[in-house]
Amino acid sequence: LLTPFSHLKHVQGKMGNVLKTSDISTSLPLMFIPLFSSLSEQFFNEKPSINVNDLCTMIKQQIIASPEIIIIEDLQILRHLLKYSDEEILLMQRKLREIFPTAQFITQISISDDENDNDEHFSSFLINMLKRIHTKHLFIRSLSTGSTKDINGQLIYTGPSQSRLWTNAVIRKCLFRLTERTLNLITSAV
Repeated sequence: LLTPFSHLKHVQGKMGNVLKTSDISTSLPLMFIPLFSSLSEQFFNEKPSINVNDLCTMIKQQIIASPEIIIIEDLQILRHLLKYSDEEILLMQRKLREIFPTAQFITQISISDDENDNDEHFSSFLINMLKRIHTKHLFIRSLSTGSTKDINGQLIYTGPSQSRLWTNAVIRKCLFRLTERTLNLITSAV
C-alpha cells in the first residue's frame, strides 16, 4: 500500500523532524502542525473524543509565535482518527483562520477514488468548501496513485513552478513530510 508514497517518505527523510526554514527565508516563519502526532497519544491510550473547539485550543497552544505560514498535516487524519464529519472539518478550518487571521494556511487532504469524479478535477462537497476557505493553498492527494495536485489540477513535483516561493520551496520541502505512522493510518483506513 505504501509504494505510491515512496516519494513522500524520501522527502520526509531529507527533512527530518524539524522544519528547516533557513534555506527558504529567515523572514518567513513557518509552523507545521502534525495532526497525527498531536492526537496519537490519546488515540492509542483511549479512543479520543475531542470536539472542534478543544482541537483548535490544542493547536493554538502548540504555536508560540504568530507564523506567516501554517502548514497543516493531512486533514484525512481528522476523518479517520477523530471520526469528524466534513462539516466538523470545515468548522475547524474556519476557527483556525479566526484564531490566526493573518496567517496563510497550506493544507492537504488525501481522498479515495470515489470522492473525485475524474482525474482532473475534484468535486466533492468537502473539497469545494475547502477551496472557498483556502483559495489556492489546498492540495489534494489521491490515495490510489499517490499523486498530489493543487485545486486547479496542477501536478506538484512535475515541471517548473507555476507561482513563487511558497510553491517552489515551502510546498516541496514541508507539506508532504508525513510520518510512516500517518501514512499507515490513512492507507489502512481506506
